[in-house]
Amino acid sequence: MFDTESLTLHEDYSVWHYDFGLACSFELPTKDVQDHLPGPLRPFEVRPGVSVLSLNAVNFRAGNYNFSEEFQEVTIAVNVVADLFMAGTVPRYAIYPINLGASTAGFYSDMYNTDKLPFYRQPLDIRFDRDAISAQCLDEQGNLIFELRNIHPEPQYDMAEEFFQVFAEYEGELYHGAVTLESKRYEHQKKLGSAGTLCDHPIFRGLNVGGVDTKNSYIQIFSPPHTDGKQVYYRLQAM
Repeated sequence: MFDTESLTLHEDYSVWHYDFGLACSFELPTKDVQDHLPGPLRPFEVRPGVSVLSLNAVNFRAGNYNFSEEFQEVTIAVNVVADLFMAGTVPRYAIYPINLGASTAGFYSDMYNTDKLPFYRQPLDIRFDRDAISAQCLDEQGNLIFELRNIHPEPQYDMAEEFFQVFAEYEGELYHGAVTLESKRYEHQKKLGSAGTLCDHPIFRGLNVGGVDTKNSYIQIFSPPHTDGKQVYYRLQAM
């Protein structure tokens, strides 16, 4: 999707292989997210006054850059309006991460991995039930932060390659980057029950999630229980 021949691995982009991932997006009032975005960014609205909060949990394989064992990562982000000039092509989504977290301090203590993204600076306990297609994220004290679960009874998986635009604020300056994903996955917008649980927690940086109706999932995207997925992360550049 991107031409990496003119780019340098580890300097301009990094490659991460994963074997399971689950993402759920939920509707929440735009008024609750607007103050969490830098001025130039606008929340993506599914209808007037309603924005989208996306949570993603991934299991990265052993053998990724500097990691001899598998590890897990979560991303909490607000969907925003894409900048097509910066993107160069139409992204599937554009996101502004509120926070990210990982199961190992070895990940979030190295700026190669974190780049200029916000990170929760304690190891998380991220658990997957691959048969049920669900994920739990707990903090260092064992408190539940969120739970995500598939609500579709008959997922049909297809291979896909997708492009996401990423924005971040670092030391008062706005940056943009990109992520591409290649994997088998299934997505749906069925409303067939509660797609999870969100708990008030410092990882949300004051974003009000207590009132999010998890029965009103905007979209779910997830891999098969075992997949050969590839994530390419294009490092953030100043806008």
